[in-house]
Amino acid sequence: MVRTSDNDFEIFSKHTSKTYTMERIPTSINMMDIEYFLPMVGGCIDGYYKVEKVYLGTKDRELCLKLNLSTYIPLGESKVNIYSKMRP
Repeated sequence: MVRTSDNDFEIFSKHTSKTYTMERIPTSINMMDIEYFLPMVGGCIDGYYKVEKVYLGTKDRELCLKLNLSTYIPLGESKVNIYSKMRP
């Protein structure tokens, strides 16, 4: 999830991001199997990135998961507000 207040919100909005830092490391998946990244940007989705590399790094001296992103693949012409659909 990329919040509107995040520093990298603008580059994700323009689909030009090259990296993503996941502050919480998922424990229920094989991280080496990650091939695609579907970001929810400001509560909306409209495409996904191919993942080139997955590795451990640090952010604010805490261990985190980092993704190197490559090609952006759009899902359509408009954004879908997925966040509002997730609310009860």
